[in-house]
Amino acid sequence: RIEDLPPMRVESFGVFDVEDGDQLIRVDVVFDDDEMVLVSFNGQAIRFSVDDVRPTGLSAGGMRGIRLKGDEDYVAGAGVAREDRQVLVITADGRGKRSELEEYPTQGRGGGGVRTLKAAKGQPNDIIAATVIDPSTTGLLWTNLTNVIEMNLDKAPEAKRDYRGDFFVALTVSEEITGMSIVEPPLVAPQSDDKDLDIEEGAFDDLDDDADHHFSDNGKDPS
Repeated sequence: RIEDLPPMRVESFGVFDVEDGDQLIRVDVVFDDDEMVLVSFNGQAIRFSVDDVRPTGLSAGGMRGIRLKGDEDYVAGAGVAREDRQVLVITADGRGKRSELEEYPTQGRGGGGVRTLKAAKGQPNDIIAATVIDPSTTGLLWTNLTNVIEMNLDKAPEAKRDYRGDFFVALTVSEEITGMSIVEPPLVAPQSDDKDLDIEEGAFDDLDDDADHHFSDNGKDPS
């Protein structure tokens, strides 16, 4: 829980006990009534309530979210299931699709989930990246040839949960997608509702001229 975190300080601190051979792929701030979606490399997905995950201390290693299929399987992506969002899955060869959250039934944590990708004959069924998006989400896809592709993720075709997906990322010969990250929207500072602030006349007279470059023409901080 947020209240378990130490106060602001310079030194870093641990928040999760990651075992050898494992890695932490995502961190979200969630509430007890939220739901999470986990998607595996082998094409399974599970949706479960955050309340199913027991709060633990910072040094704990967590608990199972989805049952994986063998040693080669792993969690390829995750996201918070909120209203008007869709589950996006992408394969290494540039196929992908968006599916409505309603097609993913809420289950108990730790199960095998439901199929979220069914490849055509001869195509790999491996999911390299997945998340939960809204229509305005921008993503960065990076490839094995060190290229980075920025795109609006709503360009992925809409399809049923167990559909194979269609090609929507243009790749060169021998190029494959190796990962994805989401471009978070900029934070906007809250505006005061008080339009009649009482500022004493001459309050800023002592500011030197060098401070002028900190402000744009409209008086707002451009940073």
